[in-house]
Amino acid sequence: MAEKPKAVIHEKWAGTCADSMIICSEGTAQIILILNVIGVNLGTLVASCLDENGCNCQTFMLSILQGLLAGCLIGWIWAMKWACEVRDWNKARLAYVAGGG
Repeated sequence: MAEKPKAVIHEKWAGTCADSMIICSEGTAQIILILNVIGVNLGTLVASCLDENGCNCQTFMLSILQGLLAGCLIGWIWAMKWACEVRDWNKARLAYVAGGG
């Protein structure tokens, strides 16, 4: 049985929690951001299942940690910052792929 081909990336994410960075479309990244604004770690939890390369367990664990830290607002701010990074990184990735990189 042939393996599913991996999504093209322009460079590995070099920011915090590099293993939790997901590969998704720009629209999906916007939805993840909106869900993280509404429900602390909801977007990150959903994102763990929406990675184009399959379920990302590191992202799932990140969502649990963000949820645990939500009481002191650190988790909520972290979740929104992470979702913004997902959006920006995937936007750059898609521009690279569209440019034939």
